[in-house]
Amino acid sequence: MEPLARAAELMAAGRPFVMVTVVAARGSAPRHAGAKLVQEPDGAFCGTIGGGAIEHAVLSRGAEWRGLSEPKLVTYDLTRDLGMACGGAVDLLVEPIGARPRLVLYGAGHVAIRVARVAEQAGFRVAVVDDRVEWANRDNYPTADEVVVAPLDGTTDAVELTGADYVVVVTRGHACDFEMASRALRAAPRYLGVIGSRRKSAALRERLLADGHAPSAVEGVRSPVGVDIGSETPAEIAVSVVAELIAVRRKGHP
Repeated sequence: MEPLARAAELMAAGRPFVMVTVVAARGSAPRHAGAKLVQEPDGAFCGTIGGGAIEHAVLSRGAEWRGLSEPKLVTYDLTRDLGMACGGAVDLLVEPIGARPRLVLYGAGHVAIRVARVAEQAGFRVAVVDDRVEWANRDNYPTADEVVVAPLDGTTDAVELTGADYVVVVTRGHACDFEMASRALRAAPRYLGVIGSRRKSAALRERLLADGHAPSAVEGVRSPVGVDIGSETPAEIAVSVVAELIAVRRKGHP
């Protein structure tokens, strides 16, 4: 059970890993069906599929297998492939488990609450930042990974953004939206969306350019945010926003 427990911990933390399971064994194999091993990106591992040459061969391919897009069945003839004298063979199921992507919401109001709920169901970790404790709290975001009360003036470093993050800016006002969008853009996240009308979006882009951001970076900002489905209510907006997040996650573009 130890590899399963470790896998659960890594999934909860949003960290990638590879799980290798013996699904069939023939002849004198060191472990039988059901044996598991979990390997992390730094090489640390938990569990065993038999030790010795077979385990060394599996661990040495960890980086390769983490790059797989889907599970893979791998067969080792222990004598022919690994020089072991036992004469058996094993079939291994290799499962790359990717880290859940993180969505950072700047703003914690009605739209953000619903975006968080839908995004979590779609497999995103969620971090929420707002300067209003009456909105940024566990009552509104009971399952979010992070709920942070901090200024929305562009100076907050309460959440350190990375190039793998998805960012949606839905604060209470245009000034805050611009400040947080400008700050987020400097981190070059995978996705940056800012709520607003087409008129507001045009003004936002002009301000971002004036703030020194490269035209190519500004062009990539999604504003108005979300897929155009004619959404009006917070729930409908949430569906359109998360649909766009999924398109970027799965296809690489909205």
